[in-house]
Amino acid sequence: MTHLPIPLEVLYAGLAGTVLALFVATATNKWSLRVFFLLALRLAIGWHFLFEGLYKVQTYYTGPTETSKPFSSEPYFRAAPGPIGAKMRKEFADYDAEIASKVKAPEKISPSDFANLKFEEQAAKCPAKVAEQLDAMQQSAPEALKAAAEKELKDADASEAKSIKEADEAEQRALKGELTDAEKAQVRVLAEDERRKARNAADARREQLRERLVAYEKFGAELIDVIKPQENGAMLVTQLEATFKTLKARTEEELKSVPTAELKALADIDAAEERALTGKLTDAEKAKVAAKAEAARKQAKEKAEKSREDARKKAEDAPVAVRDAKARYARWVYGVDARDSKVKGISGDAPLSGLRRIEHLEWLRRKAKEAEERATSGLGNGTGTDSKRIAEFRMDAIAAEADLARDANAFISELKKDLNGGKAPDESPQESRGQLLDRVTMWFLVAVGAFLMGGLFTRLACVAAAGFLVLTYLAHPPFPWFPLPPNTEGNPLFINKNVIEALALLVLACYPTGRWLGLDALVLRPFCKYKGEAPVA
Repeated sequence: MTHLPIPLEVLYAGLAGTVLALFVATATNKWSLRVFFLLALRLAIGWHFLFEGLYKVQTYYTGPTETSKPFSSEPYFRAAPGPIGAKMRKEFADYDAEIASKVKAPEKISPSDFANLKFEEQAAKCPAKVAEQLDAMQQSAPEALKAAAEKELKDADASEAKSIKEADEAEQRALKGELTDAEKAQVRVLAEDERRKARNAADARREQLRERLVAYEKFGAELIDVIKPQENGAMLVTQLEATFKTLKARTEEELKSVPTAELKALADIDAAEERALTGKLTDAEKAKVAAKAEAARKQAKEKAEKSREDARKKAEDAPVAVRDAKARYARWVYGVDARDSKVKGISGDAPLSGLRRIEHLEWLRRKAKEAEERATSGLGNGTGTDSKRIAEFRMDAIAAEADLARDANAFISELKKDLNGGKAPDESPQESRGQLLDRVTMWFLVAVGAFLMGGLFTRLACVAAAGFLVLTYLAHPPFPWFPLPPNTEGNPLFINKNVIEALALLVLACYPTGRWLGLDALVLRPFCKYKGEAPVA
């Protein structure tokens, strides 16, 4: 527990004091071994509960860090197969209920038939719970959208003016040779790109001419071999040889001129680069600069006009924005439109509708149920393969259920944000009962641990701690047909460490250990008759 902000010296001192008190209490009771081990057991369990609770409290109030996360029992209950597992999951979030009220279609309509409905009819078939949330924005949505549209119009005007001004300034700098460092770097990059193209063109031309020479040589030899045996072949051969000789000479001359042309092209590029950097442009280059600036101004105007058009449309659609939002959601629910989703086994995003997501979820649930039924009928998990497969199916189903509910809520939040002019509406997050139970649990552990360590209300603390351990057992019982809970040590069968510790606490509840060592001797003496028996070793 060195993660706690408690100096090690304090921990060592507390541990030493606890051990000393244990020996003093044992000596007071005539060195009874029963007293010693019962007190040692109580103090050990109390120490365990106390510092486990303190660590959870510390993580909760510190918040998420690079090395730890705030305490939450949700991951433990997420795949809990025990009798109270499903109940505890619903304390954090009732995903099944959310899916039933937000994702399942209220009516049975095929996607093709739903797509043929009017927009008003589609909006009317939006799930009631979602429609209620969107209708709540009926008053504020038009004003928020109009305000957002007005802001977008102003932003479009400002953006257009800024872009045109930047294009004008860039044009003037290019004409005067007063380029910024970034513009100079761009000129050099473009010049280097032109040089690369010139070198590649020269290399391609050389290769082409060399291939032509080889072709002349090969084709001429083959043609001469064919013509030579014929009548008047000698005369034709002489003519052909003269022709091919002229062609080869012309090609060789052209090949020799390629380096000169390459050097000239590179020199022209160097000169153009120098003129661009110094502003000493030719008329043609000035015309190119002006054309580039005009293109930038035209692009800025087109972009601004498109933004204005979108803003005007948003303002015009403001009165029916809620209706359109409900229709969008309903189209997803009834399988008309798809949204990108994460599905196990598929890399990247898969476009799926709410209807397809529910079908996939039902398939995963059936697979998990079938696997559980097979394992239960066999009353065993063999080598552990079946148990792992069941755990995988169950986790896949639970994860798909949680993902679907979260994605539906994310879609609703996205629609609300659109209705609120692009800003998320102010909504205070509601704390789930599971989160409240987490806070109660960590302080319960601290309190029970402190009572056991201090020997105050010891029997009550023992019974309460045993009850807590029984609840954790019922969430993840180590039955052979159930998968083992996360981070389980060993291979427990029906009996695990929680059962053993609960039994030990119940044994302690049968003895007055708080009177042997603790505050019970002071607090309970005025209210309870106690003869001060000392247990016999």
